[in-house]
Amino acid sequence: MSFTSDESIQHIAAAQAEAAALEMQGHGTPFRVSDAEEALLGACMAGWAHPDELDVDPGDFHQPDRGDVWAAILRVHHAGNQPDPISVRLALGDRKRPIDPVWLHDLSQAAPVIANAPYYAKQVRNAAGLRAIGAAGTALQQLGATPGDLDVVRRCVHGKG
Repeated sequence: MSFTSDESIQHIAAAQAEAAALEMQGHGTPFRVSDAEEALLGACMAGWAHPDELDVDPGDFHQPDRGDVWAAILRVHHAGNQPDPISVRLALGDRKRPIDPVWLHDLSQAAPVIANAPYYAKQVRNAAGLRAIGAAGTALQQLGATPGDLDVVRRCVHGKG
């Protein structure tokens, strides 16, 4: 997808307005939706039947531990079982940094409404996308501030260098 300069500015302005609206609605920083992440994990351990249909990857979570719990939930589900705090803890196996079993039980209580799992998943995906855009913007700024040949920098930006 390519945009003209005006279209790019409009898209950036729309994204900034959406981020500001999220923040004003009490969602906190739009790039990190901790409550939605915990609610999603909890909903899937408290009875949401189809976690694999939520289109969330372990890397979508802001904290790696939450991504590891999500991966364990998916492993339990793919094995034909309903994820719960105990089965997820077992699926996590031995880790260098073990997950507190009490935290897993707390997570299973964190979802106010289990049926809202798709909504929580959307919030997690959106936050991951916004973080990725922010990281790309930072990378572009760093390239723009790097002295050197303009053509080399352009090739880097376009992924050809």
